Amino acid sequence: MLQAVRALMIVGIVLGAIGLLVSIFALKCIRIGSMEDSAKANMTLTSGIMFIISGLCAIAGVSVFANMLVTNFWMSTANMYTGMGGMVQTVQTR
Repeated sequence: MLQAVRALMIVGIVLGAIGLLVSIFALKCIRIGSMEDSAKANMTLTSGIMFIISGLCAIAGVSVFANMLVTNFWMSTANMYTGMGGMVQTVQTR
């Protein structure tokens, strides 16, 4: 599961970096050859879609990891100390 979270985060970072490069070349102030405005609009749309997919990958990775942490916390045996005379109450595996 941890490998899947790593893969999602790496995919998100890579897509975000590529989307950033594409969006820089899609700026109106940058001219590469005889690029038309419709090509720049398509590049802007492509970079926007890449940013959305990158964000979804990051949200999914963080959510899966948080779920894994919370589940492992509640499934493990925990010792809870009460303040009355040093009594120890053990919460068993749920």
